[in-house]
Amino acid sequence: MRHPHVAVLLAVCLSSLAYGGDGTATSNGQAGNRDDEDVLKVFDGQGRYVGPLVSANDSQVVTIIVANGAVIAVPLSRIYNATTNQYSAEQYEWGDILSTSGQYPTPTCGGPPFIDADSPGRPSTTLRVGADATVYIAPDTESSTVTINSMGLPGQCETLGSNPSVPPVLTFEGWAAPESTYSLTQHYPEPLSVHY
Repeated sequence: MRHPHVAVLLAVCLSSLAYGGDGTATSNGQAGNRDDEDVLKVFDGQGRYVGPLVSANDSQVVTIIVANGAVIAVPLSRIYNATTNQYSAEQYEWGDILSTSGQYPTPTCGGPPFIDADSPGRPSTTLRVGADATVYIAPDTESSTVTINSMGLPGQCETLGSNPSVPPVLTFEGWAAPESTYSLTQHYPEPLSVHY
């Protein structure tokens, strides 16, 4: 990993998954590990446990899941109600990457989005198009320099450097092609909830 804080975050999340108790009594009559009761957890729309809730930075929360054999961090967002112009206090949905749109190596926002090398866990990018949220998971190999030529969503694409209000072409460390994809909304239906 490139940054020590990412490695620490991942270690804490994985240890809570591997060693967290469920608070029930053990076979010898002693109480189980009560530390697990103090960890906020994410549940899908059918009430199934998804993973622990953790902070990725000052403004974004994520959950840690295993998708296609890779441990990845997936962002959450509060559900927005356009009619009331308010965010839900209790319901969440799968969020986009830490920015609000995908970044693409093509000039037309076509193909899979760029995957940032600095993602916690196995590098991945979550992209929401309408009601579908999909994770693009990087291969377990070294990243390379990728040139970003467009940003947005298909149908709402901005080619970088096309006019003075759009930033110039960008170059980053990452992956332009994912190893696999994983449908979050298919495996873990929304709305999501967060509780102990």
